[in-house]
Amino acid sequence: GVRQPGSRYVRSRAVSTNADLYSSVPAGGDARHDPSQTALSVMSILRSRTADAHRRLETMTGLMSPRLTLEHYADVLVVFSTLHQTLDRQIHRCLSAESDVAADVRVLWAGERRKTASLAADLVALGRSLPAPALPFEGLSNVAAAFGAMYVCEGATLGGSVIAPHVAKALGPHVPASFFASYGPLVQVRWGEFRSLLGETVCTPEQTELAASCANLVFERFCAAMAT
Repeated sequence: GVRQPGSRYVRSRAVSTNADLYSSVPAGGDARHDPSQTALSVMSILRSRTADAHRRLETMTGLMSPRLTLEHYADVLVVFSTLHQTLDRQIHRCLSAESDVAADVRVLWAGERRKTASLAADLVALGRSLPAPALPFEGLSNVAAAFGAMYVCEGATLGGSVIAPHVAKALGPHVPASFFASYGPLVQVRWGEFRSLLGETVCTPEQTELAASCANLVFERFCAAMAT
């Protein structure tokens, strides 16, 4: 699915920009665009823009505490599930409704990358019910913003590869952790696939700004939910 020239999300077409923050993110129009380099540039911007909220959320969850309890672990999953239900629906709606993106992007959030099923399974095993979904995420209404939200969701699978073993050590090997063990041994493969599609789709400073703003918003919503 190579996008056609002239679409809003065209693969492999960009030029450089003079904007300081986005100096290595192409601006659109030159066939020399390298999606792998764009992905690295966009990832760097996303990481920088979300660093503070990301650190706060890691602290607030307390999942890596040596004193982690089963009740606290279940409480965190309940909070996460309210937000991921809404994210799953909004992300899929943004991607599937956009005719200017390639087929592999439109179906990206239609299967295993959705997080609700694994969270629901963990909650049932813990004797908890799946809560009502959160209110919609403001600004999550286009493909670039969806990639920002997916950056948070998919990045969490990398963290999950550290959290899941800690949960097993702190609470026991039979404690359900399918959410944090997303993709199993394929976690790095799935991350690489996502990063490639990000570099092919989010190709301009404007799109990068939409992605970064939405990613930060998602982190802030998780922080706010953990604080209540």
